[in-house]
Amino acid sequence: TAISGEGDDISHKQLANLVVADGGFDAQRDSNNQEAIAHKIVVSQTAAALTLLQPGGIFVLKMFGFREEATRRMLQYLYGCFDKITFVKPILSRPASAERYLVCHGFTGPGKDWDGFVWREQMVMAPSVNSQEMKASATSLDDLMDSFDLEMLQLNIDSCSSIINYLDDKRIATEQEDDETCGFKKRKHFVDVKQYEAVWLLL
Repeated sequence: TAISGEGDDISHKQLANLVVADGGFDAQRDSNNQEAIAHKIVVSQTAAALTLLQPGGIFVLKMFGFREEATRRMLQYLYGCFDKITFVKPILSRPASAERYLVCHGFTGPGKDWDGFVWREQMVMAPSVNSQEMKASATSLDDLMDSFDLEMLQLNIDSCSSIINYLDDKRIATEQEDDETCGFKKRKHFVDVKQYEAVWLLL
């Protein structure tokens, strides 16, 4: 909101102490590429947050991974705009989902002449960097992203395995019940546990 009085050109922005962004949309048909698909909206929301936050503010952003070079480039930039950043997987978030949250504390600002529209284009259109250059410039933030991604992958595998085990236990219990009541027509099983195992690469 711009406020100006007659005879002066003073403007004032109402800045926020907290900005939250849902960096995602329905990508369930291509969940393997969810991070890349959501990149433009994640960058746009981040540009808005850097424009709206007041010094010392907090930014929370939902994300889907750190595998893409473009994602890491953006996070490296944010690393210099806040006192502290971390990644969180809330307890109520589905374990089998790639969803995680970036939480940034203590906004210090991107600089006086920063332009959100220019920055967004730079983050979206920046040229690629080969893997050797990325490895040579790796930082503690890269280590944090790598370890968090591994923990998320293990959580996904454990969750899928738990679902498979539960379905298998239910199948065994149902078959035993059918054997005990053989006078009744045997029920059909609509869940093929082996198909789940194949799809989730748990065989």
